[in-house]
Amino acid sequence: MSFYRPQTNVSLQKAVMSVRTYMRDVPGLNQLIDGEETSDRSIAFSILLAVSDYNATPPFLAPVGVSAFPSLPLLMDRAVITILEGVFLLENRNKATYNAGGISYQKGSRTQEIMQYIQYLSRRYERSVAAFKRSMNISQAMDEAHGVFSEYFFISGLYFGGY
Repeated sequence: MSFYRPQTNVSLQKAVMSVRTYMRDVPGLNQLIDGEETSDRSIAFSILLAVSDYNATPPFLAPVGVSAFPSLPLLMDRAVITILEGVFLLENRNKATYNAGGISYQKGSRTQEIMQYIQYLSRRYERSVAAFKRSMNISQAMDEAHGVFSEYFFISGLYFGGY
């Protein structure tokens, strides 16, 4: 049995609240809009996509769900990436410049910053999930094999009965 087997045991609703808190998407902090920018349904969809992405990323370990997801930070990072990709598409689709009375305003001017942050989070997520799954894979292999033989064990002939 591995001595490190993380379990978060988070329900979907708790995961939605965790992602919302991580994004600081709460009415008191949203100064330009009244309420929340991202709906609970959109966050839940992003969380389910994050779980699916984790399960489809090699090395392929036993599939997990939201309640048994092994790392809440990984889950939140991937969910936020998905949400920001949607925001990026919306901003890019609705890009427009307004001019009136010598005042200019460009709607959708945040696309560059959003894309840079998506790239930053994606690199961080990919690195973290690869390292995490690699360590889980090694841990599971050692559990199943009841330990690993050293090359010295084979060289000295102990494995072949040459005591």
